[in-house]
Amino acid sequence: MLLGAGLWFRDEVLLWRMNGSAAIQHSPLRPLGRFPVAMGAGGRIICLGDSNMRGSNGFGGYAEQAAAGLGVRIINRAKGGATAQDGLGLLRDVKGGDLVIVSYGSNDAAPRDWLSTRKAVPAHDYRSALQRIIADAQSAGASVLVLAPLPAGSKAMDRRIGPYRLAAREAAIRQGAAFADPAEVMNTIAVPLRHDALHLRPHAQRSMGLWLRALVGIASDG
Repeated sequence: MLLGAGLWFRDEVLLWRMNGSAAIQHSPLRPLGRFPVAMGAGGRIICLGDSNMRGSNGFGGYAEQAAAGLGVRIINRAKGGATAQDGLGLLRDVKGGDLVIVSYGSNDAAPRDWLSTRKAVPAHDYRSALQRIIADAQSAGASVLVLAPLPAGSKAMDRRIGPYRLAAREAAIRQGAAFADPAEVMNTIAVPLRHDALHLRPHAQRSMGLWLRALVGIASDG
C-alpha cells in the first residue's frame, strides 16, 4: 500500500527546473490534412482556445504571433480557463477565406485533479463539442486547423490530458479538418512551461508561433 502511494506521489511531482518546468516528451500524433493549410487572401485567423492561445502578462499567445508573422488580421477569442464547450457560438462572424484554429483540452481534462475544484469533462463530450465547432466553421466556408492539447509537466497531469489529445485528432478525422500536434515543437524546448507545468513561457510561445506560421498558407488573389 505504501509502495503504491509512493509511486502515485512520484507521478504527481512537477518536472521543475530553475526557470520553469520541463514537459513530458511525446511522439507527435500524426498530422491530418494538407499543409500548409490554406486561407484566403484577405481572410482572418480566428483563434478559439484557452490561456496559452490567449497569451498573458502582455505577451500574445502563439497563434497571435503566427498571425503577425503572416501579416494577417487575427481575432483572438481564446480565454483563460476555457473548455471546448465555451467555444460553441463564438464563430458568429466567420466567413469564407478565414482560418479557424481550435485548441482546447487542457482545461477539459482538469489535469490538476485533487489540487483543483475543476471537474474533468468526459472525453466524448469534449470531442462532440469540437466537432460542432469545426462543423460551424466549415459551414461558413472557413478552413479549420485543430491542435492537440499541450503536453504537461508531470506524468500524472500529462496522463490525464492524454485521452483529450487523442479525442482532438478523432474530432478532426470525423469532420475532415486539419490536425497538428504541438508536441512536435515542445519536444525541442528544454524548459517550455512555467512552474505551474501547464502554461507556456514566452520563449516557448515564440517557438510555437514560428511552428504554427509554417503550417499556414495564404492563397493569392489570382
